[in-house]
Amino acid sequence: HGVRCIFVEPQQDPRSAEVLAKEYDLQIASLDPIGGSLNATTITELILTNWEAMKQAF
Repeated sequence: HGVRCIFVEPQQDPRSAEVLAKEYDLQIASLDPIGGSLNATTITELILTNWEAMKQAF
């Protein structure tokens, strides 16, 4: 299916993603939909930060 990356949120437990990543040789990247772990002060900064994380994953 061409899956190369699993995206996780900082608010979730990453252990299940880590198991899948190891089993299928996938990369793990973090996206923060609420901005709690980021220093984003605007919705634009939040979107751009998450966009950069997605670009780096591919």
